[in-house]
Amino acid sequence: MISESDRVLSNESLGTGLRFVFDIDGVEIVYVCSAYTGKERMFINGELVAEKTSFKTESSLTTVIENKIYSVDLAMESMFSSGCECRLLVNNQVVEEQVAIFEMISYKSRPGLFILMLVTLFTAFFGIDYVVDLYDLGSFAKVILVLILIAFVSVPFACLGSRLIIMKKQ
Repeated sequence: MISESDRVLSNESLGTGLRFVFDIDGVEIVYVCSAYTGKERMFINGELVAEKTSFKTESSLTTVIENKIYSVDLAMESMFSSGCECRLLVNNQVVEEQVAIFEMISYKSRPGLFILMLVTLFTAFFGIDYVVDLYDLGSFAKVILVLILIAFVSVPFACLGSRLIIMKKQ
């Protein structure tokens, strides 16, 4: 599907969102989208030409400039999978396709991030223990609160320890 010789177009993260850049006959089309806010924007030569909010896994933005129909289609299986594809269509003809590959960065290269996550979980766990004892919530509530804690702490740290590589698709 994607060869090693493909050029990396940009490095993005889950925190900053996706940014696909197309250059067709001297016209720069930039499509920017965020899974957190659902905001999608299309720029042509630096000018905002289309914008919408969508949380769907498939989306499209279209605009007409100088009798040409520019359309950007985005399709992703999941925010956390490597199945995100973006296609640029001009006059309903596919001109270029790009794919975003989700890649985890090893904690070996970022030991401080791993230590920070452990300290955060450790500190928060004892905070939960204090709240459960203070309000006499019981062991079931403690388990639920710990699971919620793990979700709220590990997801942002996973986002910091990951990146999305956007490449041309052949």
